[in-house]
Amino acid sequence: MKITSLILLFSLAFFACGPEQKKESEETDSNLIEEQWVFDTILVEKESGDCAATETGCITIALSYPQVHEPDSIGKLVNEHIIGLLLGTMRDSFKHVDAYTDHLVREYKAYSKGAADVAGWQIENEVRIEYASNQLISVRLESFENFGGASPNLRVGLRSFSQSTGKRLVLADVFKENYEDTLLYLCHYHLKNALTTNLEVTYEDGFLQDREKGFELNEHFLLNETGISFVYFDPAFQATGAGWQEFTVPYSELIEANILDEKGALGFLLGSVNL
Repeated sequence: MKITSLILLFSLAFFACGPEQKKESEETDSNLIEEQWVFDTILVEKESGDCAATETGCITIALSYPQVHEPDSIGKLVNEHIIGLLLGTMRDSFKHVDAYTDHLVREYKAYSKGAADVAGWQIENEVRIEYASNQLISVRLESFENFGGASPNLRVGLRSFSQSTGKRLVLADVFKENYEDTLLYLCHYHLKNALTTNLEVTYEDGFLQDREKGFELNEHFLLNETGISFVYFDPAFQATGAGWQEFTVPYSELIEANILDEKGALGFLLGSVNL
């Protein structure tokens, strides 16, 4: 296991429009740096079998994830959330990453025992900090898991946490009541643009299919300096290797739609936003 450290200063990256407002933002930014957290980047690498010589009969595991160094109670909660994201569906079975990797090695040995030319397993999971301010922390998971099947399992995970409580943020922490229809409309609009830009569009009987309508609001989102990001997966994308499609709804549109809760996790944006 390797550990490297990085220091994140929690400061706002949002800027108001207009020369006078921007100047005010620059003056107050220094006052918004309230805390300094040190994050250790944990690297876990394991393998079993002669991986250097062959791709069969071999399992390789490479995991990377951040952890708050010398955490207080809030930092410990954030650390637990990050490990849970890393482990995915196995988070309820294992509380420690080493126990999870040991389990994978045992499973592969049992799977390949007594068999010749058994396809190798390859697991590469990375969680990284996508955005940090003195209000929130956002992380992203990118996962590649090949358990010897025809195609690997690709997974993208997005999470945002309150910097003051360590709690994972949900949509109800961000928006007013009855926000759903408006937010879903904006999501469909920006997902459609993303699909069109990436040429992930399909036709049936000569008519363009509304792939974006398959997206439904969910709690898998990430808040960054520009907006709220979601991911959408359609099995039809796998044929082109696209996998998960990510899209972002800008904060400026959320403010214009008047659906942000002024007392919520992004209430501060109602006075300062990057347009």
